[in-house]
Amino acid sequence: MYYIAPLLFGLAYGAIKEQHLVVFGDSLSDIGNIEQVNIDRPRWDGRFSNGPVYTEYLAEYTNRTMLNYAFGSAVSNNTFIKPLIDVPSVQEQIHSYEKVFKYMKIDSNDVAIIGVGSNDILIGIVTGKSDIKTFTEELVSNIMKSVMRVHALGYRKLVILGIPSLSVTPEVAILPNRIKRMFDQMVTETNKKIEQEIKNLVTRNQDSIDYIRMVNLFDIFHLVIEPNVTKALGISDYKHACYEIAFGKLISQCEYPDEHAFIDSVHPNTKLHALIGAVCAEILADPGFNITQLSVLESIKKYKIDQIKGEKGQLFPNKFFRTKSLPVKQYTATMAEANSKQILDRQIHNDEITNTTTKSSASKDMDKEVPLLATILLIFGCIY
Repeated sequence: MYYIAPLLFGLAYGAIKEQHLVVFGDSLSDIGNIEQVNIDRPRWDGRFSNGPVYTEYLAEYTNRTMLNYAFGSAVSNNTFIKPLIDVPSVQEQIHSYEKVFKYMKIDSNDVAIIGVGSNDILIGIVTGKSDIKTFTEELVSNIMKSVMRVHALGYRKLVILGIPSLSVTPEVAILPNRIKRMFDQMVTETNKKIEQEIKNLVTRNQDSIDYIRMVNLFDIFHLVIEPNVTKALGISDYKHACYEIAFGKLISQCEYPDEHAFIDSVHPNTKLHALIGAVCAEILADPGFNITQLSVLESIKKYKIDQIKGEKGQLFPNKFFRTKSLPVKQYTATMAEANSKQILDRQIHNDEITNTTTKSSASKDMDKEVPLLATILLIFGCIY
């Protein structure tokens, strides 16, 4: 009786709607969509890191099912900037998602994430896009087209990742100060323009947008190299990549990847991903959340990010298992399309829960004469 009742009570009253986290972006968000990369570099189960990436931590922290369409090396628009390898741009990722899930009913608590721009700027500077004003305006225009397209699909809650500080990464940090300043100027100008365009879009669409929240990765990357934060994360080296790569070949590898902020010349390790995921979770819960050294230190403690070491942490599977499947329900783009029927069935499941909840609320007046506790005891007593 004591074991059956709680279980059945949970089944009867604990039905929870499945909420989605839909992701479009580049290698920072990719969970294995891009399988072949012409660089000799260790990748944890297809991620550009030594463990799970921030989207997976965020899905875990907020208890959401993730549909991930992000591809490593992606840019905002392939006709604006040609990517280094042939992968779908963010605009093309959204088109692929739309072809399969265009008619899926979006739950009011579903969240869409867009994170892109770093590759545009890296490639743009290398290829001589020196007119910062024109370049950033075109980049922001492409990003906002993606934001508006996702909103048009029915998403009321959106998160936009600001472009991180590329000058902090080992790849750019070794360049002359003049070049580093150019990177910072392009990034900050782009982020400012995105932030303003988001405000304008929300103002124009107050009835159909709950929020569009921007995550300031620029500040997060700079805070990560502050002594108090590196100490809290257990990071001893933020200047050098764990994996040193030259001409596409791995030439050296560090002994302790967890102690390096960056796993290669541009990609953060899984601890930093966990921190980004934690900050995103806090911003989703509290629009007034500010990214400061204090709030970052509190997030590290709250989400136990300092305890992630090697293949130990919230999301790492048991090291004795043969599979690297994670305790997060998630789909790559290919998996989402292959399982589209199952994913679309969520709509029916959620509608059933909504209808049940509505009927339950409507019948409250009829049940006033029967105490709730007595009803529960009666139900479980009969079953027992």
